[in-house]
Amino acid sequence: MIGNMDIERELDRWLAPGDDVLPARAMDAALARIDMTPQRRARTVPPRRTDPMTLLRLAAAAALIALVTAGLFVAGGGPRQHDASPSTPASLPARAPVATPSLLSSPASPSPAGPTPTPIWTSPPLSERYTSKSVGYAMPVPTGYTGEPARGEWNYYAPTDDSSPWLEHMWSPDHLVTITARSASLGRAMTTDEWLAVFLDSPNAPYSSDDCKVAPVWDTIPVGSASGRYYHEPCGLLWAVVADGDRGYVFTMNFNVYDTPYLSDPFVAAFKEMLAGTELTPPSAPT
Repeated sequence: MIGNMDIERELDRWLAPGDDVLPARAMDAALARIDMTPQRRARTVPPRRTDPMTLLRLAAAAALIALVTAGLFVAGGGPRQHDASPSTPASLPARAPVATPSLLSSPASPSPAGPTPTPIWTSPPLSERYTSKSVGYAMPVPTGYTGEPARGEWNYYAPTDDSSPWLEHMWSPDHLVTITARSASLGRAMTTDEWLAVFLDSPNAPYSSDDCKVAPVWDTIPVGSASGRYYHEPCGLLWAVVADGDRGYVFTMNFNVYDTPYLSDPFVAAFKEMLAGTELTPPSAPT
């Protein structure tokens, strides 16, 4: 029978450096021995007895911890109240609330300045009268208009420009308005419509309206006591044609503003008023 120390020596030999494989014979002997060896009872561990001094030390430590905790609680001012608004530090003065202006009580903010609109022209009263002996008419005009008389007889088959000697000019004081006048001997008495047909067949007729796509329409207007024809050239001049006996007249107005209805209407009204007050005086015109 193998003693207890024998198995330990066998295990030491097996665990010592050497072969890593236990021989089958040794393994069978070890298992047989383990199965037949009675096991020792485990010793009962006696209960540990607490020293009374240890209990006193633990109680004193707990009391000290309680005192320290209570002191910190009092110094911190008690439990914190979680407010919705942040507290103001004690070292800084409290800021007064800034009042937000009400939309109802605040004055309306001015609207941004837009483009300056073009002023509407207003014709001054026709307080003066311009008399032309070279062309043969007298026309009412506002105060301050000045004129340059024609210096020759008009040949209506010759082209006319601003420097033509037979073209008479009148200007407003601000040179915003220019009025021209010319007259020619027709060789025989004509109606206004006959004279208009002759004039439109000459190189002095208004420019073609193709650029503005507006067909020319000559309206009937009074020129003094005669019946004249009026035409607003698109993007151009105001025209008036009238015949008195054997003399034919042509008047124009040019205004230096953009030719739109709301801007040109005051000039149209002023031109028609001047024409209505015009007196034709053919005998005084040069032949």
